[in-house]
Amino acid sequence: MARFDLNNLPEREEDIDFSDIEERYQLSFEEGFDNVVVVDNIPLVDETKEEKLIQFLRKIFKNVGEIRDNHFVMPKAVNEKGKLMSKGFMFVEFANAEQASLAVKLIDGYKMDKSHTLAVNRFTDVEKYSNVEEEFHPPPEEEFVEKEHLKAWLADELGRDQFVTYRHTEVSVLWNMQKEQPQVAHSKGQWTEFYVQWSPLGSYLTTVHTQGVALWGGESWKKIIRFVHPGVKLVDYSPNERYIVTWSNEPIVVPEENYHGPFGPEDEGNQVVIWDVKSGALLRSFPSITPQGASNRSTVPWPMFKWSPSERYFARVTPGSQISVYEAPSMGLLNKKSIKIDGVVDFEWSPLSVTDKSGKLKDDMLAYWTPEVDNQPARVTLLNIPSQDVVRTKNLFNVNDCKLHWQNQGDFLCVKVDRNTKNKKVTSSNLEIFRVREKDIPVEVVEVKESIVAFAWEPKGERFGVITTSDPNFSTAAPGSTTLKTSASFYYLDKGKGKDTLQSFKLIKTLSNRSCNTIFWSPKGRNVVLATLRSQTVWDLEFYDLDFEPLESAASKVPTGAEKDPAAYLHMLASVEHYGVTDIEWDPSGRFVATSASMWRHTMENGYQIWDFKGQLLYKETLDRFKQLTWRPRPKTLLSEQQIKAIRKNMKEYSARFEEQDMESSSQVSSAERQRRRNLLEQWANWRKAVESELASQRAAAGQQAAGSNEEEEAEEVDEWIEEVIDEKEEISNSVNMIRKKRNFKGLALDEAANQNAPPGGSAHLHNLPVAKGGPLPEGQGGASYSRREPLPDLELGVEFKLDLRSEDLQTLEELGAGNGGTVSRVIHLPTKAIMARKVIHIDAQPAVRKQILRELQIMHDCNHPNIVSFYGAFLHESEISYCMEYMDVGALDGICAKNGSFPMDVIGLITVSVLKGLSYLYHNHKIVHRDLKPSNILINSTGMVKICDFGVSGQLVNSIANTFVGTSNYMSPERIRGWNYGVQSDVWSLGITLMELALGRFPLDAECKSLTILELLQHIVNEPLPTLPRDRFPEDFCNFVDVCLAKNVESRPSPDMLANHAYYLRADQEEVDMEQWVSRLVR
Repeated sequence: MARFDLNNLPEREEDIDFSDIEERYQLSFEEGFDNVVVVDNIPLVDETKEEKLIQFLRKIFKNVGEIRDNHFVMPKAVNEKGKLMSKGFMFVEFANAEQASLAVKLIDGYKMDKSHTLAVNRFTDVEKYSNVEEEFHPPPEEEFVEKEHLKAWLADELGRDQFVTYRHTEVSVLWNMQKEQPQVAHSKGQWTEFYVQWSPLGSYLTTVHTQGVALWGGESWKKIIRFVHPGVKLVDYSPNERYIVTWSNEPIVVPEENYHGPFGPEDEGNQVVIWDVKSGALLRSFPSITPQGASNRSTVPWPMFKWSPSERYFARVTPGSQISVYEAPSMGLLNKKSIKIDGVVDFEWSPLSVTDKSGKLKDDMLAYWTPEVDNQPARVTLLNIPSQDVVRTKNLFNVNDCKLHWQNQGDFLCVKVDRNTKNKKVTSSNLEIFRVREKDIPVEVVEVKESIVAFAWEPKGERFGVITTSDPNFSTAAPGSTTLKTSASFYYLDKGKGKDTLQSFKLIKTLSNRSCNTIFWSPKGRNVVLATLRSQTVWDLEFYDLDFEPLESAASKVPTGAEKDPAAYLHMLASVEHYGVTDIEWDPSGRFVATSASMWRHTMENGYQIWDFKGQLLYKETLDRFKQLTWRPRPKTLLSEQQIKAIRKNMKEYSARFEEQDMESSSQVSSAERQRRRNLLEQWANWRKAVESELASQRAAAGQQAAGSNEEEEAEEVDEWIEEVIDEKEEISNSVNMIRKKRNFKGLALDEAANQNAPPGGSAHLHNLPVAKGGPLPEGQGGASYSRREPLPDLELGVEFKLDLRSEDLQTLEELGAGNGGTVSRVIHLPTKAIMARKVIHIDAQPAVRKQILRELQIMHDCNHPNIVSFYGAFLHESEISYCMEYMDVGALDGICAKNGSFPMDVIGLITVSVLKGLSYLYHNHKIVHRDLKPSNILINSTGMVKICDFGVSGQLVNSIANTFVGTSNYMSPERIRGWNYGVQSDVWSLGITLMELALGRFPLDAECKSLTILELLQHIVNEPLPTLPRDRFPEDFCNFVDVCLAKNVESRPSPDMLANHAYYLRADQEEVDMEQWVSRLVR
C-alpha cells in the first residue's frame, strides 16, 4: 500500500502511486461485464469509413442477439500522421450474458476478408487470462478412484437374488431370504415418481421422473447417469444394455433462446429418443407412430422399436405399409430405405444370434405376417437381416389374427392363428410351428379346436403350454369382468426312433375344468405355474412339475415315464390362492416365485408373497399402497459347457453343502443373530491372535520362554478353568438410575485398569478368555500388560452411545405413530421400570446417512432445556438405530387439535412462549434450526409442560445457513420451497402456520386449497397471499404476531429473539395459565 511522505513527494504527476486507491475502488469485472465482448482484428479505418464498417459488423452480429442501444464502442487514436484512426478492436454489449457467450461461440474465428479474422472474447476473460502466470504449474494429480462394479451383487456368498419393491413413495432393493424377512440392500424415499425397471442384465435400476430417467447401480447405489426427456412415460433397453429408448407423450419442444438441453432443432416434435447408456449421448429421436397425446400402454405399441439379439439392428413397423430397420450405432436406415411390405401387421426378431464355424455372427432373422388382401392369402415370412433374403414363407387362409411366439433360443417359431368362419366369427385356432434349425425349415400344424387364451414356450426346451376355452364370453367379455372355464394343455416334440422317423409335436396331457388364464414357465424350464390373474372372484395358482419321476419308476428303475407315457411325469405340486393377485414373476434361478397385488389394479390386501417352486409359501407381507415388485435379472453365465458338466457331475458334493446351509437357515435362530455370532467369534479370534503375537514378542525381548513350550516335550498339558461366582455387586448410575451388575470370578479377579481395557460387550470379557499356560505373567516380567492393551472393538451391536440401553431390556407397550424416518412406541425399560418413548430408524448403509444420524444423536444428548424433550440414550440393534426419549403422555398438538378443535387463547400463548424459548435455546446453544416444526412435533405431558421434539431433520448450521431441502412441505417457508438458502427464520414461518392451525382448529389452507395437489399447494404458498386470522375473533396483538411470522420476505421476518420483544409475546409470558387443569379436562 502507498504511504504519504511529506518529505519525499514525487517530482512528477506520473510518479504518484495510486495503487491503494485503485485496489480500494477496483470494479469486480465478474459482476458487471458478463454481457460484454471484445472483438479484435477489425480493420483500421478513419472517420469517413467508420459508419460503413459498423454496418458490415452489424450484419455479422445480428443473428447472435440483441445489441444494447444498437451501438458498437470502437476506440480511436491519432496516428503519426495526425489522423484519427480506429485502434483495431471494439466492444459490443449484449442484452445478457448468454448472448455474449453465443457470440464468442459463433463469431470467434470469422473471416471478414483475407487479412482480417475476428477474435471474439468475453470482456471478463481478458482480465482473467491477463493475470495468468507465465510459468506453467501442472495441477496436482488426482487420486484414481475405482468405480464400483455394476455386477457386485453376483458375488454374494449365499448366491441370493435381489428384487425391488415400490410402495407409496419408497423404493427398496431387497435380498431374498427365503422364509425370513427380506434383507434390505438399499432403500430410499422419493426415489422414483412413476415406476422402476431393471435393465435386461440387471446392471442398472431405472427410475422414471417427470424430467427424465435415471440409472442407478453399484454397491452403494449411486446415480450412474441420467437422461433428460420431459414427460417420459415408457422405457426400454437393447438386449445387452448398450442403448436405452424413452418415450414421452409430450412432443419435444426446443426453446429458441437460452436452451442448454440435449435436443436440437432436428428433434422438435419427436417423442421417441434413443440414448447411449455409457456416454449418455443422444443418438437419435423419432416421431411417434401413435396419435398425438396417447400416453398409456393400451394405445402405444411398446416396445416401439424391437432390437435384434446382436444389437446391430433395431426396427419398427408402420402398420399396413413397411418395416423400418435401422443400424446401430449410426442410427441410419438400413440401405437408406424402409422395407416396403403391403399390409404388414407385426414382426418379431429371433431372440438368439447364431455364429458360423469361424465364430462370425450370421444374419439376424425376423418374422412378420401380413393379412389377407383381396385375393392374396395371409402370409408368414422369415427374413434375414441385413441381406433381406426371404428364408421361408407360409400361406394362411381364413385368418382373423396372428401372434408370433419365438422360443427363447430361436429353435422354434410358433404362429398362433385365429381363424374365422364365413360369418366372420372366431371358431377355432391352430398353431403353425416353424422348426427353424432344421433343413428347409419345416412347418408343422397343431390343430386346436378351441380358442387360445394363452401360449408359452418352455425356456431352453422343446415343450410348450397352451390355455384354451370354448366359453362364448371369451370374445365379448371385458378383461377381468368374468372368469372363463378353461383347459390347459402341454405338448412335447416326439423325436421317435430311427433316422427316418418324422418328428412331431404331440400332446402330453390336457387339464380340464380350470379357471387359469396365464402360463408362467420357470426360466430354467421343467416347472410351470398356471394362474388366474386380474379376476374379480378367482385367484388360483397351480404349480406343476413336468419331469416328476413316478414312484414306481424310481423304485423299480423301469422306464415307465417319458419313454412310454409323458403324462406320467406331469404332476401337480400344489394348488394355492393369493387373494387379489395381479402379477407373477419367477426369480432368475427358477427356485422362487413372487406373486403380488398392486394398488395400480385394486386396493384390496396389497402386498406380495414369495413361494418356492413346489408351491410352498415362504414369506408373506401385506403392504398398504404397494405398487410393484420385480426380480433383478442375472446376466448369462460365464461358465463353459465343460465347467457346467463338471458341476453337475459333482452335484452330490455341492448338495451336501447346500443342505447344511438350509438346515442352518431353517433353525429358530434368526439370520441376524447367526451373523452377529459369527462376527463375535471372528473378532474374538482376531483379537486373541493379536494378543498372542504381542505376548510372544515381549517374551522374546525379555529372553523368556513360555512355560510348557519345550519343543522336546511331546505331551501337552490341558488346563480346564471353572468359573465360580464369589460375590455380585449392584451399582446404580446417577444418569437415569441404570442398574449395573459386577461379578468377580474365583481366581480371575482383575484390577481396575484391566477392567477398563477389557473387551466391551455383554458376552465377551477379558476375564472370560483363557490365559496362557502357566498362568498370567506379572507386568514388566515379560508378560503382556492388559492395562496397556488396545481394547477389542465393540462386540455388541446393542452397546449404547451414552447409557446402558439394550433392545432386550425394552418392552413395547403400544405404538404411538410414525414420523420422519421411523416409528415411535411407548416402552418400559425393564431394569428400571422407567416409561420412555422409543424411536426406531432403519439405518441406510451409506456412511453419510450414518454420520447424519450420529450427529443428530449427539445434538439431542447435549440438549438440556425445559422446553426440549429429554434424551435418554441410543443404541444400534441389527439394521436399526433406536433412541429413547422422555415420554409425553398427553401427546402431540395435532392429535389434540383433531379431537378437540381449536385451542383456548391463553393456552396458545403459553405454547407460543414455550416453543420460542426452545427454538432460541437450540439456536444460541447448539447452532441448530429445527427445520421440521409443526403440531405433531410439539408435545404436552400431564403436568402441562410444552416441549418440542423430533430432530430427525435437524443439522448443524454452517455460517448460520443450511442448504438442504428437507422437512414437511405444508409448513415450509417460501424460501425453502424455492430451494433457496434459509436460516432460523424458517422455523418462525412454521410457528406462524402452527399457531393459525391451533387458533382455527384446522390447517389454515384447507378451506381454499383442499383440492390442490401437493405441488399446487407449494406454488400457492409461494405465489399467493396467505389467509389471515379474522380480527373480530382474535386479539389484535395475536393477529399481528402471526402476520409478522408469515412475512414472505425472509428479510422482513423476525428471528425468535426479535419475537420475544413483541407485545403479544410479552403479554403471554406474563399471563398465568393453569395448563394442568386444561390437560386434565382433555384426558377426561
